[in-house]
Amino acid sequence: MKSIILYLVITAFLFVYNIGANEVSVAERGNQFYKFDDFNTTNDLNENNIEDNTNNKSILKELLKVAKEQRDIQKKIYELLSEEINPTPQKVVINGKECIANSSADCFVMPLTKDAKRIPVLKKMLVNPTPETAKDYLQWQAKYLSTGPFKVGRSFQYAMNTYGEEAYPMNITRTALNTNTNELKGKREDYRQKLLNKMYVDKTLGLYIFLSAKALDYFSATEISDIIINVKPKETVTLIFKSEKEKKDFIESTEVIKNAKNFQGIKILVNEKSFKNNNIYMTPTYMAVSNIKDSIKKQAVAIGRVSQDSLNSKIYEWLEQEDIIKRGGLSDYKVWNDTDGDK
Repeated sequence: MKSIILYLVITAFLFVYNIGANEVSVAERGNQFYKFDDFNTTNDLNENNIEDNTNNKSILKELLKVAKEQRDIQKKIYELLSEEINPTPQKVVINGKECIANSSADCFVMPLTKDAKRIPVLKKMLVNPTPETAKDYLQWQAKYLSTGPFKVGRSFQYAMNTYGEEAYPMNITRTALNTNTNELKGKREDYRQKLLNKMYVDKTLGLYIFLSAKALDYFSATEISDIIINVKPKETVTLIFKSEKEKKDFIESTEVIKNAKNFQGIKILVNEKSFKNNNIYMTPTYMAVSNIKDSIKKQAVAIGRVSQDSLNSKIYEWLEQEDIIKRGGLSDYKVWNDTDGDK
């Protein structure tokens, strides 16, 4: 943009002070100063073309100098772009015959990646692979890895060992902090349930389960029973149906499953409007609801058959997503440091 403005300024100056000096049109005069089709021409950009009848010759000389610099910069940009994205087939000479590069096996030219173009030692090895060029590249690669990625990776490890959550507040699982039987997984699930139950007790978290009397709801009854029994207090769970009939049919069906008593003592509502307001298109749908300082947020976190651990994971992820809880609360070292987890 600056070069365009500069070009217009120079053209305007020369037009005003040289008007009548010759019959060259303004458009032609501009083309003399800047031609995209020929970067090698001088384009009359020289001080001798500035007439002496102007009192602003020094200003024009300075503008001319800047214009030349801009032209040189744009020439370099043009050359770089042409080399990088020029779709025009490249003509080369192979065995004394001109051909289009890589148009056939007989006209093969080693394609170079962006890295190879920027790294001469790699380019040299790819174009002319020999033990010597390979040795030079391997030496360079070893230097790069030892001073770059290896140091970076070790620094990450040292930072986590030294600063823990302060350095990396994520729920990480390091091999050194697990067992061959993946005991950390079970401990983490118990720890997550405890953290969620604390929110249930504080009434900052609730769980709505939208149900109907369809086949999948019946098949999901056992999983829902397991979910309810692990939520403390279980009154935090609310089952919502569209109609009294669906509610009656579902509750009757649960009498034959194991732990049917888990459905006793929980809140059960009939509210067809709630299905529409929350865009419930499938049952079962599990909706987490948070209430922090009178700010209520809710989100359908799962649908269909879902295990207790899977649902807890989805609820916890949503709480992190909404910044209701801090990330990193389930980090491997926090789980192992939890004394309740050993009871």
